[in-house]
Amino acid sequence: MTLQLVRFRVPDERATEVEESLDALFRALEAASPAGIEYAAARFHDSPEFLLVLDHTGDGPNPLLELPAAVSFRARIPEWAGAPVPPEPLRLLGRYSG
Repeated sequence: MTLQLVRFRVPDERATEVEESLDALFRALEAASPAGIEYAAARFHDSPEFLLVLDHTGDGPNPLLELPAAVSFRARIPEWAGAPVPPEPLRLLGRYSG
């Protein structure tokens, strides 16, 4: 299992653009239905700060790297954020699902 986090802030005027791009990305994910991943995106309330979390539970390469919409979204993050934002690995300490 690989758990990664991407956290970035954009100028206020670009936040809606990022949300719209995330909506398109999740529509593409639904259509492609890649196995072995859980992917989540969040915005910190009304701030222009975003959080992306990828849980790659499968073996082999990350299927997001083969999805054009995901590759395109990831390529735009430095443009929105003003600098490259590499994914950071996370170590899961606990998870509960009820």
